[in-house]
Amino acid sequence: MILVTGGCSFSDPASSYTTWPIWLQQRLNLTDTQHYPTAIGAIGNGIISRRVLFKVKELLKSGIDPKDILVGVMWSGCDRHEIYKSKDISFKENVDGWAKNPIRMPNEDKGSWIVLAHHWKHEFNIPYYKIAHDDIYSIVQSLEHVLRVQNFLEKYGIKYFMSTYLDKKVSLGLGRKDMPVVEATAEMIDWNKFLPVDGEYEWCKENSYWETEDKFDLHPPSHQHMEFVDRVIIPHIKDRLGV
Repeated sequence: MILVTGGCSFSDPASSYTTWPIWLQQRLNLTDTQHYPTAIGAIGNGIISRRVLFKVKELLKSGIDPKDILVGVMWSGCDRHEIYKSKDISFKENVDGWAKNPIRMPNEDKGSWIVLAHHWKHEFNIPYYKIAHDDIYSIVQSLEHVLRVQNFLEKYGIKYFMSTYLDKKVSLGLGRKDMPVVEATAEMIDWNKFLPVDGEYEWCKENSYWETEDKFDLHPPSHQHMEFVDRVIIPHIKDRLGV
């Protein structure tokens, strides 16, 4: 089996905590060459979706049977974005605390994906949120990113599961179903492919002992990622996906 995982810091193998993709890899007895983590801290759902799809496409082109691939995606916040510039962009310093910026994908591309977040201050960020940003459009964009991954994986019959790092009402904006464009887009998504939880953070707070030095840090510690895998992900993929 080949495991492809995607997400933000909750899913990043470079995190200071042992995140759920690493625990899942261990539980499935997969070697490093059978697990392709694509998560990067602080990225939005556009980059998450593209990094997952580019990796899956690469595996398919290499001759991997779609039936041998399992994809797990934990979506980030709809207030995180990216813009594409068709030339190489570099930042002299990290003024915002992002994990990686800009991001090149595919690797051979000459352009740059510049990561944006509503509270950052780098030169591309402020104009975007001042001029182009709209809360409802951000929700629609995120739902479309989910839908694109869903449709691609369904096309090839690839097994997959999805979740969110925070409650879906927050991370994917489902609390705004009063807006017709949000509801119309959300109705196209197969929510049965999502784990049966509101979000990993909420599940961990409600179902596992939480101990962290920083009370403002939303990131679950290693043992909670492990419990999330053992008590939520593994039962789900066994029952729903036959893995």
